[in-house]
Amino acid sequence: MFEVLMYLCSFILIPLNRRILGNCRGSVTRDLIRVFGADLPFILPIFYYEVTKKTFSFSVSPFYYLLSIGAAIICLTIQFDKFKPFLQKDIYYILPPMSLRYFIIMQYTYFSSAILEEFFYRALFPNLGSYWLEATLSGVLFCIAHYIQPETRARYNIRSYLIIFGLSLIWYASYYYSHSIIPVMLGHLVYNSLGSYSSLIRYRVSKEFGN
Repeated sequence: MFEVLMYLCSFILIPLNRRILGNCRGSVTRDLIRVFGADLPFILPIFYYEVTKKTFSFSVSPFYYLLSIGAAIICLTIQFDKFKPFLQKDIYYILPPMSLRYFIIMQYTYFSSAILEEFFYRALFPNLGSYWLEATLSGVLFCIAHYIQPETRARYNIRSYLIIFGLSLIWYASYYYSHSIIPVMLGHLVYNSLGSYSSLIRYRVSKEFGN
């Protein structure tokens, strides 16, 4: 029960911490505090959960890599129409330019979210004695975490939440049966890849304005 309460406290702290740090902007130092400080609640459970070396093992069946990455690719394909406009340069000529600092922050966010979210919602999820209960609650909390972020909520619809809930179930299964979080993290990185690539396009267009 203590582990469950500590996990829920960490989950509640994630949006609160981001809200507190949200106005920490205006300089490189403040940006670093905001970006890295927002990640702290994801790693707090490490202090009261046991993490084994196998959790980060690459030596698992290729099936789990195919499962985690394949699910991400399928979900990206399903949503490709939503991503397609942001993979073309034209749209970024009417948007505000992206600075190098903001571009680096975006790239870090796409990378760190794939690593830390999978670690938090899969590897550190409490043992509740029931696989389906754990998988379902992990998916529900994963969706709630995306809903309470204003940036995500603005561009997500019911279909989007159903997709990430389905992905969460698959990724939890991959971790649960392989005991390694690596395939799941790679799957999440693949899922974030279009967002990462779109920010690269926007930055390149911004450099054209700068020239």
